[in-house]
Amino acid sequence: MGNLADIFRDFAISFWGVTLFIAIAAIYGFGQYFILGMVRAKNKEQEIKRMHFNVIEKIVSVVDIVLRKILA
Repeated sequence: MGNLADIFRDFAISFWGVTLFIAIAAIYGFGQYFILGMVRAKNKEQEIKRMHFNVIEKIVSVVDIVLRKILA
């Protein structure tokens, strides 16, 4: 693993390396937003309303926002 970091160091700081990172981060952000939206919609259409589902949903939303801000 340490050797790979030395090999890809020049690529990571190049224009294409930064562009690739931004593209992967954008795909991650869009995918997480889309999946979280689907899960929210599925939970709302369920007949069983449980309190812990709402709590877990809020925690996951906060963690997702924090991860996206770290990537930005």
